[in-house]
Amino acid sequence: MPMYDFECEQCGTITEDMFLIDERPDYILCPKCQERAIRIISHRVKGNAESREMWSKAFGINPDQIPEMRQRFPEDEYHPVTGAMKIKGFKHQKQIAKRLGMVID
Repeated sequence: MPMYDFECEQCGTITEDMFLIDERPDYILCPKCQERAIRIISHRVKGNAESREMWSKAFGINPDQIPEMRQRFPEDEYHPVTGAMKIKGFKHQKQIAKRLGMVID
């Protein structure tokens, strides 16, 4: 399932989520301010991907699990409403993917 990036028109928050190709939306609701976030070209090919922060629903969790995950991985940051994980650049994304047993080139 491919990952897609969305940028909030209101606050500029970047969010990552996975959708089937034929079910990908043109926009989602921003996890930070609940305004419209439109699908954009991946952050990995524009701007400074090494330091760009974003919220990832793909690496997120059920919000009920946040207390447990904070104990296991205190360095991780989760959105309190959506459970999306804050990704702090491409290097951080690769570290999380490795920890979860995923492969990212």
